[in-house]
Amino acid sequence: MQVDIIRGMPSPRFHSRQDWILASQFRPEAEAAFCAQLEKKILSLADSTKKPPAVIFDLDSTLYEVCPRTHLILREAADSLSRGLPGPVKRAFNSLLESQVGYSISDTFQNLGLPLQSPTIQKAWAKIKGFWFDRFFSNEYLKHDRPYLLAPEFVTRLHKKGAHILYLTGRHDEKMRIGTLDCLERDGFPVGDPRVLLRMKTGASPDDAAFKARVARAWGERFNVLACFENEPRNLIRLQSALPKSMAVFVNTVCSDKRTLPGNRLFHLKLFPKLSHS
Repeated sequence: MQVDIIRGMPSPRFHSRQDWILASQFRPEAEAAFCAQLEKKILSLADSTKKPPAVIFDLDSTLYEVCPRTHLILREAADSLSRGLPGPVKRAFNSLLESQVGYSISDTFQNLGLPLQSPTIQKAWAKIKGFWFDRFFSNEYLKHDRPYLLAPEFVTRLHKKGAHILYLTGRHDEKMRIGTLDCLERDGFPVGDPRVLLRMKTGASPDDAAFKARVARAWGERFNVLACFENEPRNLIRLQSALPKSMAVFVNTVCSDKRTLPGNRLFHLKLFPKLSHS
């Protein structure tokens, strides 16, 4: 156990990825059970004249699988940067499979067995990451994202039952709003309705966790936010702190290696459930 030498008290441990999942405490309810519970809460509050019921959803790696977007960009990088890449990197990226794409470019290099400790590999990583960054955070490539199975149906169901749908994403408004709205409409998510809001980062917004916590607190003044769905542990912990009465739902897809405190009494979701038609 880590110990705070000065105070003589245990200091908190920070974890990332699988270690964070193992260190966190999740409620025992099955996915379909707690989602049905959420639906009942929405129905009971749908006619509220004070704070209407609402649910917050992140987008990337929560509602949308972004691996196809990254895969296409990295294949384009291998072709465009071909002359400036060392042989092992060139060969690996020319045959890159979607299943080899990680959360980050560093993860992908690791999946391909390309050691970032090598100065040559490090230089190639920097070139590819720069190529990826300029395209990943743009409207043009968002169309390659895929919604997770049953995600559109699940969000639509909650909306039809009376919930305001609040999309809260770290995507940049200036570069990604048009593409985001196009995809949401294309894939059947609630959009273009007074009970649907989309909040994105603008200008010099703080990091994602601070940005989302600030917006969530403001939304908490307007809505009865019943649940927050998020794949990033650090963001979810901040959302839970900002909205302690909401159901904090960890969507267990992929996440960054940013370290954070373990979660407590979180709900766990691996797949969006198919709710009854009642």
